Amino acid sequence: MRGNNTIHFHYACTLKYHLIIISPFRSRRLKFVPKSVGAYLLRTPSDVDIQVKNVYDASLVKVMQPEPAVAGQPSSLIIDTGGAGKGALSVSMRAAGYDVEHSIRELEGNNSSTGRFEVSFVPRVPAPHRLEVRFNGAPVVSGPGARPIELPVRDPMAGRAVTAAGNGLYQARVGKQTNFVIDTLGRKTSTFDVVVTGPPDAMPPYEAVPIRYGAIINSLRRKKNHIPYLSLRRCYQQKDGNLLAEFQTSAVGVHKIEVLEGGRLIHGAPFHCNSFDPSAVRLSALPPKQKKHSTGVPVQFQVHLLRLIFSVHGLLLLFWFAG
Repeated sequence: MRGNNTIHFHYACTLKYHLIIISPFRSRRLKFVPKSVGAYLLRTPSDVDIQVKNVYDASLVKVMQPEPAVAGQPSSLIIDTGGAGKGALSVSMRAAGYDVEHSIRELEGNNSSTGRFEVSFVPRVPAPHRLEVRFNGAPVVSGPGARPIELPVRDPMAGRAVTAAGNGLYQARVGKQTNFVIDTLGRKTSTFDVVVTGPPDAMPPYEAVPIRYGAIINSLRRKKNHIPYLSLRRCYQQKDGNLLAEFQTSAVGVHKIEVLEGGRLIHGAPFHCNSFDPSAVRLSALPPKQKKHSTGVPVQFQVHLLRLIFSVHGLLLLFWFAG
């Protein structure tokens, strides 16, 4: 199975209940907080049994990546739901603004469900891959603070050649700061230049985007063809000796990022960063809030995209949507 996958599964074992005896009560509403996953049997003073057949806990789902992912090479990860109860597992993956094609299969057990699944994929770009895992609709997060799960993906040339990595090479939101890191391999920072130019339909066309290294903003100069760009003569180094480049786009469209060492493009350059603006999306004809809706009955509204621009393998595609 590929794309967004949902698998429904159950355990082939005898159903055992946690028995809870409820003391006499007057209220018609019953509330209880289960302390572990499994099935519960609630017994009321009038000897009426209430069965709760499935209590699950999405926080007990474990996501494990056996080996670091490398761009262009097959990779996999393991999702273990064995201790989380029974239910439906949904998996989706995105990187650099695009859905990542993947497949999911349950690992074999002794004629029963193991609750362990293998997700296979081939990362195309050396950028963090965001993994969205849901168990019975509840999100599975990573660590404290409910952070989304991100899988690191490295460049196959990392450590052997100068490389650049980070979401800022592929995706940016208009008006928001983004960045990427240049792995210099310990070479002199004075030999590096970064050029970021806006899309041809921006105003003015091919406008240079200011690049910032730390708190240093570099001066503007021009190429021979009079297209303005920024040259990084002074660079702010991180503790590991690499360079952090930060910039902010002001227009929607594909921005070209050129990273040069000694006047030559580094491995993977030029990069094409898709700058998007969610404020350009409009919803209209929404149903009234006070109106009640029934399950299984379609609800209609309109989505207006003023303009959507993106690139595929270096090609610039323009789409205009009206009404």
